[in-house]
Amino acid sequence: MASIIRCYYTKNKRRQRTKHYYVQFKDHHGIWRRVPAYTDRRASEELGRLLDRLVAERAVGNIASDTLAAAMRLSPKLQSKLI
Repeated sequence: MASIIRCYYTKNKRRQRTKHYYVQFKDHHGIWRRVPAYTDRRASEELGRLLDRLVAERAVGNIASDTLAAAMRLSPKLQSKLI
């Protein structure tokens, strides 16, 4: 299951949160991945569900057409990391 997290960074010796959420998940090889998501938590959770479905179907070896169509609507940079 994908986790929705917010990262921190240091600016002028102060700890600050990032504006974007990140989706952290295990890919079909069992390696933890973290990809930037959206500024809205619900949209980021939806992306996490899509990534979980894509990973599960890729592990089996058969990606359904509706999952692939949803993945093609993602940004090209994210597509290159996933597909």
